[in-house]
Amino acid sequence: MLENLVAKFGHPSILDLKMGTQTHGDDESDAKKAGKKRKAENSTTKELGVRLHGMQKYNACNGKFETLSKYDGLKFTAEEFRHVITNFLYDGVRQRREVIQPVYDRLCHFYQCVSQQDTFRFYSSSLLIIYEGQQSPSTPVRVDVRAIDFAHTINESSALQNDKTQVHKGPDKGYLLGIKTLIDMFGELLPKGS
Repeated sequence: MLENLVAKFGHPSILDLKMGTQTHGDDESDAKKAGKKRKAENSTTKELGVRLHGMQKYNACNGKFETLSKYDGLKFTAEEFRHVITNFLYDGVRQRREVIQPVYDRLCHFYQCVSQQDTFRFYSSSLLIIYEGQQSPSTPVRVDVRAIDFAHTINESSALQNDKTQVHKGPDKGYLLGIKTLIDMFGELLPKGS
């Protein structure tokens, strides 16, 4: 079912993150697998379990959106990716500290949920982090964190149903690495004493 996740936001700042250390599905051709493996090895995917797939950030100072593409995300080092996360939370006027705690809390909850999944693999799925870019003091903070794009997600029953011999056991460690990376990065940005 499709849902417009940004419909409730007036000026949505959106971070689209490709999650996991493996972005190819078990069902893809060898050529596609090889191409996606190269992308993983030459980007933050392999090291951090996450890479930038796109960003739109509202700049409250000039009223315009700043963007980064998936091609930008393929070039970032781990340190540059860390800078992108920090920059995503700066709206041109100030660091949006009120956004950090809700995102951090949702990431921690999400980590717990994924760590309890025994056979699921979330290949090539994404995580969206959204917040209202133009926040007035009188309105509550609007934040959303969603896992999306499950076209290549598999579990034990789908593998057996499709006559695949590879059945995965335990949680998706590559995906968990990506969530943990984000938890650490947002955790470092939390106001002291949180």
